[in-house]
Amino acid sequence: MKKIIIGVVIAIILIFGIAKCASSGTSSNKISMPNVYGQSLTDAESTLKNAGIKSTITAKTGIGTTVVVGSSGYTVTAQDPVANTEIGANDKITLTVQSDAEVAAAQKKADQEVAAAATKAATASDEATVKSLVGSSSSDAQSKLSALGYTVTYKHAVSLIDYTDEVKSDDIQWVITKYDSFNYSKKTVTLYVNTQTNIDAQTAKSAQESALNSKLSSSAAWSEAKDYGKLQYPYGFDLHNIVGLLAQTAVDDNTWFLKATCDVTNSFGAKQKDLTCEAKVTGTTNNPQIISFIVY
Repeated sequence: MKKIIIGVVIAIILIFGIAKCASSGTSSNKISMPNVYGQSLTDAESTLKNAGIKSTITAKTGIGTTVVVGSSGYTVTAQDPVANTEIGANDKITLTVQSDAEVAAAQKKADQEVAAAATKAATASDEATVKSLVGSSSSDAQSKLSALGYTVTYKHAVSLIDYTDEVKSDDIQWVITKYDSFNYSKKTVTLYVNTQTNIDAQTAKSAQESALNSKLSSSAAWSEAKDYGKLQYPYGFDLHNIVGLLAQTAVDDNTWFLKATCDVTNSFGAKQKDLTCEAKVTGTTNNPQIISFIVY
């Protein structure tokens, strides 16, 4: 009887022992998938083999072209299964790779895009600085632009001629009226300047001309000059107040001074071209009046 009991106990121990070994064996077959992203293909193969993976490893490019595992010049950009996934030693492993030349090209493109974005931002910032200088003194403008590495050219706002030497040497306080050109790559800026006295005079003149124009429009004044010219030269008078415009200014609050080229035909049909006509016109838009009129 005792032998039977002992036999049963031994059998139970053997059964549990086998089950435990089987369970232990199953657990030992599980492997945590290593992270091989960014490794060379040769290094990735070594990492996987060292982790206990015995299955065949497949490597493919992003477009599906198979690459021989162990080939040099490739970098892993994706893996299946993903890192830290529990897998069996014989599970299928697929690596997505990219050639080092492609990686370098992609990095170069990314670097160029970053550089281009930085240049664009710097250009916009510098141009905003240049625009903000309008109305400031030339000395302030020169100081700020020199600090940014720019060479500045100054032009006179009225004559439009180069005034760089005068602006840099004169004691006159020049004022920036607008900027003409801006080049970030060459680090050059061209600005227009004028004196505050001239700016104030021009502002007053513009106000005067605006007030006069509301009373006697310039178009009505030109029209009166044309009609008057035709009366003075009945055989032909053509006033070129658009293509031949020479002057249109307010003499005072009530009078326009007009100057333009003209053609005159005499009684014999002979035409004199590109003469100069000057006229002063007063009155109102509905009733303009010629004060003086001369052709020479």
